[in-house]
Amino acid sequence: MENITNVPKFPGQESHHTPPPSAETIPLQPEIDPSFPSVCRFSMDVGDPSAPVPAGDVPTNPQPPVSSLEDLKGKVFSEAMDQCGYQVLHQKLQERKPEDIRIIFSEVKDCIIRLMSHPLRSCVIQNFFEVCDEKMLNQLFSSITANITLLMSVCLNPQGSESMKKFLDCLMTREQICYMMAVFSYLTVPLVNNQFGSRVIGHCFHIFPAEHTEPILKVIADKSSEIIDNESGSCLLQDLLSKDSIRGSVRRILAAIMGDAYRMSEKQFGNILVQHVIGFERAGLIEDILAQVTGAFAILSRNKYASNVVKKLMEASNHKYAPQIIDEIIKSPKLLSILVDPYGNSVLQTAKKCSKGTVRKTLNELFRQHSQLITLSLQCI
Repeated sequence: MENITNVPKFPGQESHHTPPPSAETIPLQPEIDPSFPSVCRFSMDVGDPSAPVPAGDVPTNPQPPVSSLEDLKGKVFSEAMDQCGYQVLHQKLQERKPEDIRIIFSEVKDCIIRLMSHPLRSCVIQNFFEVCDEKMLNQLFSSITANITLLMSVCLNPQGSESMKKFLDCLMTREQICYMMAVFSYLTVPLVNNQFGSRVIGHCFHIFPAEHTEPILKVIADKSSEIIDNESGSCLLQDLLSKDSIRGSVRRILAAIMGDAYRMSEKQFGNILVQHVIGFERAGLIEDILAQVTGAFAILSRNKYASNVVKKLMEASNHKYAPQIIDEIIKSPKLLSILVDPYGNSVLQTAKKCSKGTVRKTLNELFRQHSQLITLSLQCI
């Protein structure tokens, strides 16, 4: 990740705001100042909003149950841990009365970034975003983007990522959207390579116009080698490559995959991307991949991941390329070792389905002659 000390300030953020740390020093779970009120701390644990509250959060001297927002005034979140308080807040947000919204806003705006990740309070926060006006959203925006370390931690958290997606849905101005995309461009790689962070980035591509998300897309294209063999990153790349039109930076991502198809074929998640590209059924793309792997089918067929690419190539374009691949495998001096290898055997089984005439007869005879050896070898695995 690039240095993030030059992240621009959104209008309204304090000029004395401390620059964010470099990428190397960003922790996945930031330290919380012990002096910060406990009401504004957040948890990284997955939790059900309706689940019982941990004993440590229950007051030793329980107060009478709350029935209105007046009962919670001045202590909106510190006293809303019980189900009754939660229901009052939820009801008031549904009613959308300006005075009630102002009361809630005044008590959450300064610790909004921490509350977004709380197992219970995050649900209230997500509802709260929907009732804020543009002026309130501007103030919340400044708070949320003021500390890039906390911002990243929110996006990497299960509840926090959902809160962030809801907040992105509520952005109203082009300035807000462009600024948020600029901030995310400094955090793209760690977010994309995380289960929850990738959902936030993917949501940006889903709800914002292409011209707004281009800064993030450029980083993904530049850093594709750091993303391709990651499970979350690979899933996001598949989604990007599934768009109707492959253009601009997405074309660069495709070029990165095509330029390293051999190595990627042997990777756990890289092979899935190569198969995805083959599935486009574009002759030019398939032939580019074939050019890289031809001559190595005997090796790739016995690889746990690459064998899937070999089978996909044989099945592509109505078996158009199968004769070339099968011919190389049959003539290989390693044919017997391919036959008794579990992955190689699977490749040859696919080859039988994709072949016809003399080639299919040859393969059937091969399996018949070595049936006992195949059975013994596969049983010993």
